[in-house]
Amino acid sequence: MFLSPFIHKFRNNEFIQFIKNVLNVVQHRDPEKLNVKAAYDNLNRLSDQISALYKPELGSDITQELEELDERRDRAFNGIFKYVDAFTNHFEEEKSDAAAELYDAILLFGGGIARLNYQAETSTISSIINRFRSDTDLTTAVSKLSGLDEWLNELEEANQMFDKAYMMRVREEANKPGVKMAEIRKEMTGVFRSLLKHLEAHAIISGDELYDQVAKEINEVIENYNQLVVNRSSSASEPEEEVQ
Repeated sequence: MFLSPFIHKFRNNEFIQFIKNVLNVVQHRDPEKLNVKAAYDNLNRLSDQISALYKPELGSDITQELEELDERRDRAFNGIFKYVDAFTNHFEEEKSDAAAELYDAILLFGGGIARLNYQAETSTISSIINRFRSDTDLTTAVSKLSGLDEWLNELEEANQMFDKAYMMRVREEANKPGVKMAEIRKEMTGVFRSLLKHLEAHAIISGDELYDQVAKEINEVIENYNQLVVNRSSSASEPEEEVQ
C-alpha cells in the first residue's frame, strides 16, 4: 500500500519536513476518522521535539562551517578525480600513463568517496593524500600532471580543517544535555512506520476508499523525498556506492 522511503538517507532538515508533510496529509483527512489518532498524536509530539532540537543545531557556527568545509573538500576531490580521468586520454603517452596509475590508485579506496559519512571520508582522503605523497611512483606520476599538486594541497588543507572543525563539533555535542538528534530520529522512524501499518490495517478492515486517497498522497510525498536522495547520489562523478 505504501512505498518504502529512503528515510535513513534523508538529511535532518529533509527528515523533519518529510514527517511534517506526512502529518499534514493525515491531519487533512482527520486522524480520528482514520482511526490513527494515537499514532498521529505521538508522531506529532515527536515532530515538535525534533524541530525544537534542530533549531539550535542550525544556529551552530560549527555546523555551518562543517557543511562549508565538507563541500570544499568534496569539490577538491571531485576536481582531482575528473582532472586525472581527463588526463588518461592525453595525447602524450607519458601523461596518460601517469594519469591511469593515479586513477587506479584512487579506485583502490573504493567508489563514492565524496558521499561517505564524515569520519570515513576524512580517513579515506587522508590515506589517499598520504599515499600520493609517500609512494615514489605515485609522486612521480603527480609531477607529470601539471597543476595536480595544487589540487592535492587544496584537498589536504580542506580535509585537515574539516577534521579540526568536526572534533570541535563533537566536543560541543558532548556538552549538550538531553535527547540527541539520532535518538529522536530513530524513535520517530518507528512511530512513522507504526502509523503506516495502522493505516494499512484499517484500510483492509474497512475497505473505505478514504484510505486509498491517503495512501496516494503519502506515496506522492515519499516519491518526492526519495527523488532528492536519488538526485544527490547521481550527481557525483565517482562510481556508485551505497551511502550510509
